Amino acid sequence: MPTSQTHDVEFPAAVERAEEIASRGQALYFRATRLRLGLAILAGLLIGLSPLSPHEDENGWALASAVCFVLAFLVELWLHRQQPQRVWATGRAVAESYKTLAWRFAAGGLPFPDSLETEAAEDRFVRRLADVVRDTPATPIDIVDLRPTASMRALRSAPLSQRKAAYLASRAEDQLLWYERKASWNSAMAHRWSVALLTLEAVGALLALATGLHLWRVDLASAISAAIGCAVAWMAVRQYQTLSSTYGTTVGELRQAVRSLVAATDEISWERAVADAEDAISREHTLWRAQRRESHGRI
Repeated sequence: MPTSQTHDVEFPAAVERAEEIASRGQALYFRATRLRLGLAILAGLLIGLSPLSPHEDENGWALASAVCFVLAFLVELWLHRQQPQRVWATGRAVAESYKTLAWRFAAGGLPFPDSLETEAAEDRFVRRLADVVRDTPATPIDIVDLRPTASMRALRSAPLSQRKAAYLASRAEDQLLWYERKASWNSAMAHRWSVALLTLEAVGALLALATGLHLWRVDLASAISAAIGCAVAWMAVRQYQTLSSTYGTTVGELRQAVRSLVAATDEISWERAVADAEDAISREHTLWRAQRRESHGRI
């Protein structure tokens, strides 16, 4: 997630709490998913290894495999009831929505142009934020905690040159660097997992052939099959390829936005350039939430 604190604008503690909530939900979701998938692979492996044991011990292997399936079921039940992915999405929604509104307000971008009186701009800011909180009712963040901070007001009252320098350095270029790193990382991970899948499929084919020809007593092909299914499920959870593409698109939009920001020389062009930059960031977040909702059906 992009950084929540910048050099020139400080966000209220409630935003940090929202990001902490999102990080906790993300960590719990990924850990539980890894555990569930790992138990499924272990269950298949235990069944495959049972021929190596004495005949009287085969039931023990089956029982151990059954225990793994039961534990995987319990983890899935916990995920269904606790829905940490909802907590993750909700926390990020509040934090990211606040940050984009905060930067629009502080930099004098639309819909809070410099020509708008500070009091009127603050009222509009609070109304916009109230709409966000209303759309995410599960969030524990109180709207009272999210009014503009002193540093936001101070930057808003600064000359255009100072607002421009602060926004470029602490927001636009910072976000551009973050999305570049994440696009590259997700692309690399998508490639690694694709190679891993190809390897598993090749090994599975060889093991199945060896078992069919009675060259190999242990039926590991079923465990490999379970591993392939779990790997595919993990890639679907992490969405490496999708995120790489989405982040890459955002990088292109932000690069264009930075050029427009640098070229802006008056308030009219500046407020439009800020809005365009924030729209690019907001589109990525909106698409991210939609993808999570589509993938899990519960967010």
